[in-house]
Amino acid sequence: MSRESETHVRLVEATAAEIVRRHSHLYSLTVLVDLPKSGRNRPGPIGGYVPDVFALDAPETCRIVGEAKTPLDLETKHSRHQLRAFLCHLSHFSNGCFYLSVPHFYRVRAQCLLEDDARVAGATIVTLHVLGIA
Repeated sequence: MSRESETHVRLVEATAAEIVRRHSHLYSLTVLVDLPKSGRNRPGPIGGYVPDVFALDAPETCRIVGEAKTPLDLETKHSRHQLRAFLCHLSHFSNGCFYLSVPHFYRVRAQCLLEDDARVAGATIVTLHVLGIA
């Protein structure tokens, strides 16, 4: 496993843990994580891309997508299209939340990029969270 993939796994795990921590008050919260240890219980594609974390409760009062990115990965066209697809999806729900986890030193840049992606995707009603993970 490369250093970047180890970092990505750590960011994904931190994203899922933070979503559970912040939203554990929701009734019947289901959190799906796209990691090998999750087996078949993983998120499905959204706009052609599979998110790192997908969560919702039942009955649905909140829909959550979480994505983990390393600095080099977030700057790619692929990642920008991916984030915009997730934000566009969430913009169709009045209760959408998007979490982006990055290394802590990259948090400010990631916040700027995410806000730009939300504007481009027309996702102004989506609640945005950028997590800087140590």
